[in-house]
Amino acid sequence: MKFAWKIFFSACTLLILSLGAGSFLLVNASFRNTLESRRAAALEKADSQCLSYQALLAADQLLSTNLAPTSGGLSDQQSTVTEENPFPQSLSQGQRGSRLFANSSGQIIFQIVYALESPDGQVLYMEIQEDFSDIYQLRQRSQLLACAVVAGVCLVSGIVLFWFSRRLTRPLDRLAKTAVLLGEGDLTRRAPSGGSTQEIALLSKSFNRMADQVEQQMEQLREESRRRDEFVANFTHELKTPLTSIIGYADLMRSFELEAPQRREYSDFIFREGSRLESLSLHLLELIVLGRGDTPLSPISSRILLEGARRSLAPLLEKEKIELLVRLEDHPVLANADLVQTLVYNLADNARKAMDGPVRKVLITGRLAEDRYQITVSDTGRGIPADQLARITEPFYMVDKSRSRRQGGAGLGLALCQRIAQLHGSRLDFISQPGTGTSVTFTLPLAPAAGADKEEQP
Repeated sequence: MKFAWKIFFSACTLLILSLGAGSFLLVNASFRNTLESRRAAALEKADSQCLSYQALLAADQLLSTNLAPTSGGLSDQQSTVTEENPFPQSLSQGQRGSRLFANSSGQIIFQIVYALESPDGQVLYMEIQEDFSDIYQLRQRSQLLACAVVAGVCLVSGIVLFWFSRRLTRPLDRLAKTAVLLGEGDLTRRAPSGGSTQEIALLSKSFNRMADQVEQQMEQLREESRRRDEFVANFTHELKTPLTSIIGYADLMRSFELEAPQRREYSDFIFREGSRLESLSLHLLELIVLGRGDTPLSPISSRILLEGARRSLAPLLEKEKIELLVRLEDHPVLANADLVQTLVYNLADNARKAMDGPVRKVLITGRLAEDRYQITVSDTGRGIPADQLARITEPFYMVDKSRSRRQGGAGLGLALCQRIAQLHGSRLDFISQPGTGTSVTFTLPLAPAAGADKEEQP
């Protein structure tokens, strides 16, 4: 049963029971009061008649033959004097009995009987009857009127209650329909913000906030699914390309007798593609390992950290005739030295791959920035288009795929760098302009000076 009908039937039942019980009690109380008043009045009048009759008997003994037994109408009462007891129970001399009963005609009679002693010693019974039918008829009419009033009130109240219950629950019906549509996949649906009560309005707002969060999460899940599919597709492609080359050149070397220069050329192809596969597998392994949780950070001097990265980069950049500059403010930081040096190495290596102009420089700077230590790797390369900056840290994403593959890249370096920065409570921030160069910045937490001193001791 719908909530609106439950409210309607519950309210109507409560209204009918309360009005019915109240009307019954009111009519019954009024009837009892009227009955008691009439009974008291009838008894008082009967006592007066009895006293008058006894006074007459005492004044003249001869009256006994004239007054008893006799019958007559006194006011609205009917009185008789008989020698036989008309009361169901026996009455002793001087006693009085009274009762209500229905006669053969259906009238409600109030009977009063007195046991009197005549002058000759005989017991006489004086009976007085009064018709109380009008009281019971009045009660019946009052009951019918009360039933009519209750029915009318319930009818009008029922209409009002039905309208009110529908108005009260209409927002809940709309909320239920919205929930069904959301469950069917229409995530743009929202419940009306208004409501018949403050509680329903608050429920609608909470429901809409939940729907907004569900929509955002579903959008994130779709984006994650898209990226995962793209990751699998790129990973498959990155594996397929070098494997095809390796298999092809190996088959040529296996099938034909080649001259020494050709064998060396084919062997170089196989070596380069094999090295690319090895680099790909190592980067994937590092991403998986780093994605499992936090890594311990230790105090270390920023000078030791960046000088270690410079020593690793120097032979690679000198070979490409690229000038490497390091400018830093020495300060103790909290870091995993191996991971940070890998991060700086990969950023500088990406800068190396982007060099194609006459000015070939890579600058590594380190300085204090508020409560963290900021490291920036800048280059004078070809830069990155603005519309691709948001995706360059995605696994396997490459701005120039053909150039990256020729240089041995697989699109995992910046994804690995981003994860290392996240493990240090930071992220990679890119500033790039095509034709001018790129700057990549991340930060490290600071450490107490004592910790750095211990690291610098020989």
